Formats: sequence, C-alpha cells, structure tokens
Amino acid sequence: MSESITKENAKILLDEYCRKEELFNIFRVLKLENYEIRHSNLIAWLLSPNQTHGVGGTFLRKFLEKLASQEDISITYKDNDDIKVYREHDNIDILLINNTRKYLILIENKIDSKQHSDQLQRYASIVEKDFSKYKRIYIYLKPENNEVLPESYIYISYKDLIDIIKELFDLVQGTDVELLLKHYTEIFDTRYNMVNNTSLMDICLRVQQENVKLNYEEQKVVWRMAEQRRYEIMTCLTSILAENSKVSEVQQKIYKVLFKLNSSNKTIYEFDNTNTRDNSQIKFTKYVNNYPQKTELFLDNDRYDEIFYTYGENAYNDIKRKLAEEIQTNIIDVIDLCQ
Repeated sequence: MSESITKENAKILLDEYCRKEELFNIFRVLKLENYEIRHSNLIAWLLSPNQTHGVGGTFLRKFLEKLASQEDISITYKDNDDIKVYREHDNIDILLINNTRKYLILIENKIDSKQHSDQLQRYASIVEKDFSKYKRIYIYLKPENNEVLPESYIYISYKDLIDIIKELFDLVQGTDVELLLKHYTEIFDTRYNMVNNTSLMDICLRVQQENVKLNYEEQKVVWRMAEQRRYEIMTCLTSILAENSKVSEVQQKIYKVLFKLNSSNKTIYEFDNTNTRDNSQIKFTKYVNNYPQKTELFLDNDRYDEIFYTYGENAYNDIKRKLAEEIQTNIIDVIDLCQ
C-alpha cells in the first residue's frame, strides 16, 4: 500500500468514488459492461485508422508500442499502410491485417467467460493456413490473467487497453467521442476499483488503519473491499493446495474453501477463516461423510492479519508468494491429512 495515501486524502478519494458510483454512464444504463461483442466492436473501431473516431492510427500505434514493451515484438504502422480490421472472421473476435508490412494480429476477447473447445489453437491454425507468409501475433485480451494459455498467445489486460484509451482524450477533447471513451474507461475504473489511478482497495485499507469516521455508503464500499480481500487470500491459499497432485477439484467460497479429494471415502477438508477459541489461529478441519474428524491449526492469525491488511487490490501473486512462505513449514502436515 502506497505511503502517499494519507488519512485525509484517503477520505477524499473514497468520497469521490462514492460520488462516481451514482453518475450516469451510458454503458451501465444499457447494461453493456459484460457483453464481449460490444467490447470487441469498440476495440475494432479504435484499431481501424480510417474510422469515425478521429484519432487516425494513434490507437493502433500505441497498441503496437504496448506489445513491443511487453513482448519485444518489433512491428510498426505507417499512415499509408493497408490496414484491414475484421470482426468474427472465422469466429475470430478481432483480426487486424497489415497487408503492406505482412503481419496480422489475432485478438480473442473475453470479459467474464473463459476459453473453451481448444478455440485458441483452432483460430491460430486458421490464420496459419490462410496467412502463412505473414508474421502472426496472437493475443488473449481479458480483464484478469487467470487462465493457462497456449505458448503462442500473449496476454494483454483490459487495464493496458484502458490506459491507452485514456491517452486519446486530448485528441478528441470536446467531442461526442470523448464522452463515449470517458464513459467506457469509467466502466473499467469501477471494475478495477481505481480512483484517480489510486487503488480503491488501498484507500479502504488506509481508512481502516486510521479509523476514519465514515457514513453508511462509505462503509458499504469498505465492507465490499474487505470481502474482496478475503476472497483473494482464500483463492491464493486454494491455489497453493491445488498445486498438489492429490487435489482433483477445488470449490471456492468467500469464507470457506472446500477441497474434494480424489478418494473413495468422500473426504472433505474445510479451510475456515473463522477464529479458533483462543483467537490465535485459523482452523483447517477434516470431514468424513459430513462429520468433522480433526481440527488442524493451519495459519497464525497474526500472520493472516498482516497479509490481510498489507496487500491491496489485484495483489494475487504478491499474496500467494507471502502465503507460500508462511505456510511452507505447515504444508506437509496438510498434505499428510489428505492421504
């Protein structure tokens, strides 16, 4: 959590977030936030230099710069290049082809759904066959990086995309396009819980640490962030155990994580973040045929609280590393329970 977030500015930023939640947003009114087709349409529109947005090839050029910074991919775009952008070409969400420089960019776009039916490999095979002489770049665009991708695919987050769109504001200032793009980016600022490029999670953590007096609406936001933080921590703990080969199915919940093990006796292990009687540790309980058998102490609450109050939004990997260090000495005991 950034030290620059003080008691005073945390309250100001939290108030601003609550105010923004009540503002009109055309995408929210039309309930388009989670429609992948609509997102793909807008992205394809921005990638097309000759479309009505009025920014020419600026968005495409900045998109290529982002690729180069992340993956060391050296491709360029000049204003006179022959660019074609297709939607749903052979079911491919977005296909950009530069016929002048002989490269293409395939984009598979997801919002809340996941890849299925080997679609990424199939799409790659289609363009490999049809454009064998072109340099081919495969992109998986999604808000969160929570899937295993084929090696040929590059993950790009919506946050990267939104950062690029925000750089266009000055070019379209005072136009309907500016209003459209600002409404669009606000949808993702809300999803990523950002206020003026500051994490809402970090803001809420500071408010909690400083015991800032809040009204009911502000408290609701803080409570929501607390639930999200608990969920992130539970998810990290789940992933650590799930990496063990004995765990075949993982079902996640905010307060509990149930591990169904690959055994005939239908043993279930419940990780529960409610405190033990002495308020010192979190319990890990073994169930056989729905009856609790033995409680194992798994993680000290002091260490849990340290993690809970230290890491802000989207800190999955940091939390996971921290938890892996903390429970490394106990993980063998947990695995022994699973046998």
